[in-house]
Amino acid sequence: MQVVMMVAGKSTRTYPLTLTCPKPLLKIANKPIIEYNLEQLEGLADEVILIVGYRQEMIRQYLGDRFGKMKLIYQDQREQRGTGHAILQAKPWIKGPFIAMNGDDLFARQDIERLLKYSFAALVKEVPDPSLYGVYELNENGRVVNLIEKPKTPVGNLANIGCYLFQPSIFDELERTPISERGEIEITSAVASIAKREEFYVVPIKGFWLPTGYAWHLLDHQEFFLSQLKKSSILGKVEQGVTIHGAVQIGKGTIVKNGTYIEGPVIIGENCQIGPNCYLRKYTTIGHHCRIGQGVEIKNSILMDEVMRKIFSL
Repeated sequence: MQVVMMVAGKSTRTYPLTLTCPKPLLKIANKPIIEYNLEQLEGLADEVILIVGYRQEMIRQYLGDRFGKMKLIYQDQREQRGTGHAILQAKPWIKGPFIAMNGDDLFARQDIERLLKYSFAALVKEVPDPSLYGVYELNENGRVVNLIEKPKTPVGNLANIGCYLFQPSIFDELERTPISERGEIEITSAVASIAKREEFYVVPIKGFWLPTGYAWHLLDHQEFFLSQLKKSSILGKVEQGVTIHGAVQIGKGTIVKNGTYIEGPVIIGENCQIGPNCYLRKYTTIGHHCRIGQGVEIKNSILMDEVMRKIFSL
């Protein structure tokens, strides 16, 4: 199975974090968003076409060969002209049915797999306010008859969440799709059009969909993943007089100094120095090569790599 993953956007809504880092490399629980998605595809996809653009060299460098069993192909999208335009960039590589997905949202493998029973399909989520989303309109047999972007008059509550199964004929549809008022090739327009000729179905998610629209969503996602952390893993050094409650992961080369109190779930990266007498509260992640000074309290936070917190700060 081939997968097209769209990771080219600049993401101004997550500034200032994405001024120096592409959104797919923003970390949740010390792991980049793109790595979570690629892990979901292991054993399911044999080839992933990454549509890259903004700061693509950082994505290439990070991924390297860490997904050796899954071939990664990088396709440059020199102009960001919408999701439809991004998918079109993959046309030279596609050999048959393929999955197309937003690379900076998080999807569950079980839901991606459920797409594969169809020729054309999309993951959807029931939402309380359909006017904020692209919404699918279905007929009495459950087949898609339209996809309406942010409808003023409700046609349903099944929101388009950016993960699809397509046939190669979608490229002809995209090439016929008029440029929108935003100057983009809209995937919603192409889907609405092809649904009039092909059997197109929706698949309500049973797992998770975690969209990253704004920086604070990273904290929500971190709480989701850390709440699933059930066992501790301590690879660094913990001095006497340190108290640990709950699930805590401590990376290699890290030293936690005496008098520190850690209330999990908490993840601490590699080669850090924590304390003495720190208080790390739940749903906190500390990156690699960090220095957390004496008496510092941190809660429900994401500290990136190489962060220094001075003594007695909150």
